[in-house]
Amino acid sequence: MKYFGFALGLALQLCAASSFAQEREWVLDAAEEDVYLLFGVPNTTDVGVSFWCKISTGKISLFAPAPANQSKLRKVTLEVGKATFDLNATLSEESRQVSLEAKLLPQDKILAELQTAERFSLTVGKHKSIYPLSGADFSGLLKFCNIKPEGANN
Repeated sequence: MKYFGFALGLALQLCAASSFAQEREWVLDAAEEDVYLLFGVPNTTDVGVSFWCKISTGKISLFAPAPANQSKLRKVTLEVGKATFDLNATLSEESRQVSLEAKLLPQDKILAELQTAERFSLTVGKHKSIYPLSGADFSGLLKFCNIKPEGANN
């Protein structure tokens, strides 16, 4: 019986370590033409939210999974700091996964808030998700997208 307790304890520790390793984190990923700031589990398709641009274009979009039965979705609410932004969204479906894309408008105000806040929320229909911003490399994203931070000269 004492071996059962040891085995159970070991199994629980291994499960806890495995689940800890699968936590979402922020990753900046640049390719030839695109750059993404993703909040997800590295090396998987588990992405909670991402920010994307074509390199040097100066325009950033937000991507997130769309809740089920949201075929008529057109508005997304982003809350960050004390500010609330209503964004227009478009839906796309790939491999049975429905996702939304929303252009960040007004981009400068949203990006300024995202760089100073601890978290932001995204409301899609009746579904609200909250995302931490610790570790989010917005300055790297801005450099790739060719966007000067608010208050920068030139």
